[in-house]
Amino acid sequence: MSIAAILDAITVHAAAAGAAVSPPITDVCVGLPWPRGRCIRVAWSGETATPKFPSRFTGESEMVGDQVVIRAFWPIGSADEAAHRGRVVEMATLAAELRDRLDGDATLGGELPDILEMGYAEPGFEQHGATVFATLDVQLELAYREVEITR
Repeated sequence: MSIAAILDAITVHAAAAGAAVSPPITDVCVGLPWPRGRCIRVAWSGETATPKFPSRFTGESEMVGDQVVIRAFWPIGSADEAAHRGRVVEMATLAAELRDRLDGDATLGGELPDILEMGYAEPGFEQHGATVFATLDVQLELAYREVEITR
């Protein structure tokens, strides 16, 4: 299981979900969750605990999970209600498309040995420079990897 291969597989699904939004989001890539206009970014967002195991330690090894965030950005240029309505519809459509695609490929084409868990999509706002962005975050919890403990 390579994190690079996993991020690439998730990006394929994020790009397909972005293409289903109207108008399509075409700027989709692995990168830090920093906007470059209307875009989707896929980023490793840290390690996570192992809730499926009674202990993360298994004798001579430790079980560690990885988290990935899919963050979409929409620049907000005005208080126009029609534009806001359109963004809200796009956000809901993107969340549904991501869930359909990731639940349908929970092992990411065999890149993961176990099930991928997708958290609930969470909308929000961020300011970068003078621009305010509507955001949508989807947190993914990846299968656990076993790390050998050497002493």
